[in-house]
Amino acid sequence: MNAIAEVFPHVQVVRRPGSSNWIVLALTADAAPTAEALRSRAEALDALGTWKISFTELAAVTLPWERRPSP
Repeated sequence: MNAIAEVFPHVQVVRRPGSSNWIVLALTADAAPTAEALRSRAEALDALGTWKISFTELAAVTLPWERRPSP
């Protein structure tokens, strides 16, 4: 994750509830998306009905990555 954070100015992570899977959002934008922007985009994806997961639920548990010191 630190390697990703070296390249992308904004990294956010989501752990899918009930799973050991992680989703990484690596962004090159000048600013990280706000919680409201993530929620709005998630609701739009959910409205498509294409995927069998709720992006709205994932957006609610999205956190910014905090860089950790290398061992």
